[in-house]
Amino acid sequence: KKALLTKITEYLYDYTRYVNSLSNMIEIRTLKGLYSKLYDPILQLRVYEKFIADFNYIRGDEYLTKFHSFKTHGNSLIQKITNDLYSSLITFYYDYMKKWLTVSKLESVFEEFFIEYNDKKLYIPYQLNEDKVPDFIPKETANQIFIIGKTYIYLTQFCNELQWANNFSQKYSKMYSSLPNDSNFTPFFKIIEEQYTELVEYTWNVLLEKQYFKETIDMLKDTLLMGKNDLIDSIIKNASSLLDEQSSSLTAYAYTRIVSDAIKQSSLSNYTNDHESNVLINRLDSRVLDLGQNLTGWDVFTLEYDI
Repeated sequence: KKALLTKITEYLYDYTRYVNSLSNMIEIRTLKGLYSKLYDPILQLRVYEKFIADFNYIRGDEYLTKFHSFKTHGNSLIQKITNDLYSSLITFYYDYMKKWLTVSKLESVFEEFFIEYNDKKLYIPYQLNEDKVPDFIPKETANQIFIIGKTYIYLTQFCNELQWANNFSQKYSKMYSSLPNDSNFTPFFKIIEEQYTELVEYTWNVLLEKQYFKETIDMLKDTLLMGKNDLIDSIIKNASSLLDEQSSSLTAYAYTRIVSDAIKQSSLSNYTNDHESNVLINRLDSRVLDLGQNLTGWDVFTLEYDI
């Protein structure tokens, strides 16, 4: 919006200089001649006036959508004016997208961007606001843009893939920098598609090879969903006398010991034989629910798996 006001201010200066120069035009001899000289400049002023009539209530991204829709207007002068305004403003929007796509930063976007900071979101505090997606960006592409930045944060902050992420950022920074900041988004969207595909594929491999994704799902199924029901049987048989006692008399260690002993006496004991499997089984633990007083161990004991 500041860029829009700057553009209009520049035109007002040009218009003032133009009006001042009219007195020196010897070809203007009649009011009709003066009117013909002022017709296009005044029309341009009227177009600007219409655009800023609701300036306080329109966001910058909404102006972009508006100008984009006027690019095919039937009046060639209005088409030229809106093309000029659109070209001036789209540069800033390109910068918003490039920073998010390459380094996952939202610096100085003035609430004009469809990706927003939200501190209520756990871990990665950003969200996609579909209402702010300009009409010239497909919803699917906007979602890809959001996922690219969000996944970049995940890989750097939670997976420690710093070297790969740095190379990835530099690669696409060069690709985006080589594009002209114009109204042709086709090559820009093509790079986004390529970037999205590469990032999702790499992240999936990280999840499989370093984060034990499939093994974690199997472990969840075997423990909490009782895919291996002998674990539950072991808890019931071996810990019944302990869990029949008042919960207030039991310690956190006692609950942890229940789970540990049950693992050793079940078919899950083979997970303790090597390091990687040991990591998986060690995520299984117990949690004590705070449900009040005069309860038995059975009332508050629950299994928990820390994914």
